[in-house]
Amino acid sequence: MIGKGFIGPVGDDIPTILIIVMAITLFFAGFGYALQLYSEKNERLMMLKASLDISRALLRSTVLPENPMDPKYSGHKQASLLAQSYGVKFSAVYKEENFDPAADCHVPPGRDVTVMSFLTARKDADGNIVLDTLRVCVWK
Repeated sequence: MIGKGFIGPVGDDIPTILIIVMAITLFFAGFGYALQLYSEKNERLMMLKASLDISRALLRSTVLPENPMDPKYSGHKQASLLAQSYGVKFSAVYKEENFDPAADCHVPPGRDVTVMSFLTARKDADGNIVLDTLRVCVWK
């Protein structure tokens, strides 16, 4: 004879099974969240490294040309190869005041852009050496 309140062989274990399933679900949810945070940080560090490497390539010369995005400039060639290897796009402009990455670097809207600023010496159109701020924008 079955006693009153007896659900069956699995029925009595249902509360324990529910707690175990909820604990496993919570564990994997926390694990997934940690993995997402790690991936975001890793992506951000990769963008910073790409920005530094591309900037270093553009700034190899002691005196920069008037247009650092000139394809004839050897620093631009090396920076383009680096950008291709990192899977990013870049732009470099001389701009001191009212700098806007979207407008000045032609970054598409909604893109996360990393901007590096450097005080540099460059040649102007007359061949004079001028101190200026080079802004290097890198985005995916």
